[in-house]
Amino acid sequence: MNITTIIHAFRDAVHDDATLSAWCVTNYGSAHNVHVGVDVRNPPSIDRPLVHLFPVSRTDGQSGEACVIGVSCGIPDDDLLTTSRARVIELEGIGKLDEFRVSVKAIIEAVSTGTGTWTGDIETKYETVEFFPYFMAAMDVPVFYRARRIRNKF
Repeated sequence: MNITTIIHAFRDAVHDDATLSAWCVTNYGSAHNVHVGVDVRNPPSIDRPLVHLFPVSRTDGQSGEACVIGVSCGIPDDDLLTTSRARVIELEGIGKLDEFRVSVKAIIEAVSTGTGTWTGDIETKYETVEFFPYFMAAMDVPVFYRARRIRNKF
């Protein structure tokens, strides 16, 4: 299977998901953007939620084929969360970022099942400081397909 075909299936599902769009409109006043690749010389606007999809790696071998798709989720949010504890300051965007990421992950896992592929364990790395007030979560999504049966030569 072509890695671009998988990325496009993820792209279309994330873009078209009405529940995700409604969540973005409710929380940020606008539906999310979906990018496949990013031109770093002309980066996308960070004024709304964004999902960025890109190829990370591909493996072909005796046991089958697999690839890793990078999926970055980002949201602009500098709101403070009101807490009942004195001297506790919490940025609301950290919790919202994880809500957004979990929704995107669920969409991708559903698409994977529907295309005859399957995902492995997904690792997520968070960036909540460097790009403030923009919060990001980057997932490495391993996708497996066309498993081959290894024959015993003995």
